Amino acid sequence: MTDFKSVVIIKSNDEALASQEAKETVRQIAKDRSVLEFEEYSAAEEMDLDNILSNLSTPSMLGDHRFVHIKKAQTIDKAGWNKIQEFSDLNLDISTLILSTDGGSIPPSVSAKLAKTATITEIKLDNAKLKSNFIHKSLKRWNLNLEPQAIRYLEQNIADNLANLDSILGILANTYGNQSQITSNQLEQFLTVGSATQPWKLSDAINTGKTADALQELYSLVVFTKLAPMAVISTLFKNYELMLKVYDLKITTDDQIRQSVEGVHPFVVKKASASAKNIGVKGIFRAIMLLADAELQLRGTTGLDEMSVMEILIGRLSQISRGIS
Repeated sequence: MTDFKSVVIIKSNDEALASQEAKETVRQIAKDRSVLEFEEYSAAEEMDLDNILSNLSTPSMLGDHRFVHIKKAQTIDKAGWNKIQEFSDLNLDISTLILSTDGGSIPPSVSAKLAKTATITEIKLDNAKLKSNFIHKSLKRWNLNLEPQAIRYLEQNIADNLANLDSILGILANTYGNQSQITSNQLEQFLTVGSATQPWKLSDAINTGKTADALQELYSLVVFTKLAPMAVISTLFKNYELMLKVYDLKITTDDQIRQSVEGVHPFVVKKASASAKNIGVKGIFRAIMLLADAELQLRGTTGLDEMSVMEILIGRLSQISRGIS
């Protein structure tokens, strides 16, 4: 395991890969910490570097450790790097500054100075061998057991989409577990299911307490359909709002439903009514509170990455449907 210093520099030629490595860095450092504070900025946009470094030098009031990730670090000017060097020299254990590049380069003089006080990693997957090594390393980190044919299938179908590899492997681990060997047929079905995914499938899986199915639908929505996690939460909010609306509704015919709940198909209303009765008012309000908390986490109140926040949320919502509080 890498012994990270208070400044971590990730050199890459791809923003998504750099962001993935930044999330993995946070995950490794955060293992033994209970509450975290995480913020993210882009050096290509307006940001107050002095204020960021000042905050990093001060113990967090919200958690055990403060993380800041600055993307597009190759655009930071010389004066900015000098300030980062001064912060790096302090080597504080209360915070971590992660800087990532996605092309371009950091001035050689800066790299030479920071090499003594910062952790510097480089991720440039320019050929098939490097991509294959990256995939095998990721499989080992997730402790996933794929049959050889499945590994070859993964390499052939994910090589140009490595930015999503971590999310894919995380959901594979949750869906199939770490012990059983995953076959190429299972993997093929898993990687191709996303093209036909609809948001209501996620709600249906949660409402019936099928956690594995819900996680697979989540993965399909976020990775394949490119639906932002915040948009997924918005969809789920509507699911529970409808449950709350129809909980005490006395409905027997489709015409009565249309009169009572405008703009929603009677079939959807009936499903919502059944789900509402299953979890009760307390369950509905508990779910809404979990959604609100997850929304705050996505805005940066913890060091968890977006997919981890969503996985935990889906698991807890499914537990409510199964009668587990």
